[in-house]
Amino acid sequence: MPRFRIAVAVAPFQLPLKEAVNAAAQIGAQGIQFDLRREVTVQQFGVTALKQLVHYVEERNLRIAAPTFTLEHPLYDRTLIDVRMQALFEAMELAAKLKSRQLTLRAGRIPDEAGTERDQMMEALRDLARHGNHLGVVLCLTPSEDAPATLLEICESITEGVVGIDFDPAGFVMTRRDPVAALRDLHAHVQHVQFRDGRRDVDGIGVEVPLGRGQVKWDECLALLDEMRFDQWGTVRRTMGDDRLYDSQRAIQAIRRAAMQL
Repeated sequence: MPRFRIAVAVAPFQLPLKEAVNAAAQIGAQGIQFDLRREVTVQQFGVTALKQLVHYVEERNLRIAAPTFTLEHPLYDRTLIDVRMQALFEAMELAAKLKSRQLTLRAGRIPDEAGTERDQMMEALRDLARHGNHLGVVLCLTPSEDAPATLLEICESITEGVVGIDFDPAGFVMTRRDPVAALRDLHAHVQHVQFRDGRRDVDGIGVEVPLGRGQVKWDECLALLDEMRFDQWGTVRRTMGDDRLYDSQRAIQAIRRAAMQL
C-alpha cells in the first residue's frame, strides 16, 4: 500500500462546488484540492459556511488536501505587495480552518542572483513561513522553471519556519529537467506532489498531457517516493484537455495501480 494519499484538484472541472466534490468521490479520490483564490475564498466562506463545507466533504469520505492559492504577479513584485501578502496570510489561515497542513503556491520564478528582487522574495517567504509556523501550515512552493539547486538553497536558508516544495514532475519535464533527479535532490523538502504529466514537442515547447502519455518516468518517481517514505498528499491535477474528469480518474487509477506494485 502506498503511504501517500491521492487527492484531485477540482477547480479544473469547472463544476459547481458540490458537484465537484461529488465527482471527486465518484472517481476514487481520497481528498480534494481547492483553489483558495477563485474557488473557496475568505470573502465567500465565513465560519458557518466553512464548517458546512468541511462536513459535506467528510460525509463523502474525503478530506481537504493541500489547497492552492494563485497569484497574478510574482511574489517579489512590489506592486500591491501589502495587499498580496495580506491575501496570502488569510489563505494560510483559511487552509488551517479547512484542516489542511499545507498551502501550495506558484510564487513566480526565483531570481537567479542576489539583489533587490531576490531579497524581496526572501523577505516575503520568511514572513509567510513565520505565519505558517504559528498556524501549523507549511507553505509549499510550486517551481517555476527553477533549478533544484536554487529551490534547495531557498528552503534551507529560511529558519523562521518551514517552506516546502510542491513537487511537479511535469513542470520539470517541460523545463528540460529530469524530474527523478530533481526529486532525489529535493526529497527532504517535498511536502506535496502533483500527479501531472507533460512532454516537450519537437520545438522544445512544453505541454501538459494525460498522465502516462508524457515523459515523466512514473515508475521511478513512485519508487523514489516509496524510498522517501513519503506520506503526505499527492494531487492529480489536469488543467488542459476536453475531458479533465475522465483524465483525472484514469490518473488516479494508474497511480494507485503502479504504487501497489512497489
